Amino acid sequence: MVLGPLLLNQALKNQQHPLFYPVLGAGILAFFGAIYMGFKGILTVVKGIFND
Repeated sequence: MVLGPLLLNQALKNQQHPLFYPVLGAGILAFFGAIYMGFKGILTVVKGIFND
């Protein structure tokens, strides 16, 4: 959850750097990964509570 914003901030501060696009892509992937894992964790908790 912390890595996504950190990578995006670093990428957007250094737009002229040659590694701008790889760092930007890694930041976006980290964001989507955190969102996916968050939903998966909530689903696991809900399944545990309601014995589904």
